[in-house]
Amino acid sequence: MSARKAIETAQSAFDAAKAQGEKLKTAEAEFKLVRERREAADRDLKAFRAALTKAKELQEKQLNVEGRRSEAVRNRRDVADAIEKARADAEVAEADEREMRDLLVHRAGSRRIQSS
Repeated sequence: MSARKAIETAQSAFDAAKAQGEKLKTAEAEFKLVRERREAADRDLKAFRAALTKAKELQEKQLNVEGRRSEAVRNRRDVADAIEKARADAEVAEADEREMRDLLVHRAGSRRIQSS
């Protein structure tokens, strides 16, 4: 019986070791899966941070573009005002020129009448 008991004890130890080995394989597979998930999370975090940085850069560019657009609108308005003022000045100058011509024609006519 002693040999039988030793065999049973050895078999029991073997079965326990086998079960422990299976648990170890399962734990290793779970550890590998957790490590892969952590690496994926790290990649996702890096991608998120890069996207966040890019978003900040784009926001700064957008603010810069909006500032330049506002400046261009102000410049366009200033140019339009200057054109309108120049147009009005030209109309006044043309009216003055017509008036001067009329006066010269009238004077020349008056001198001719006086000379005759």
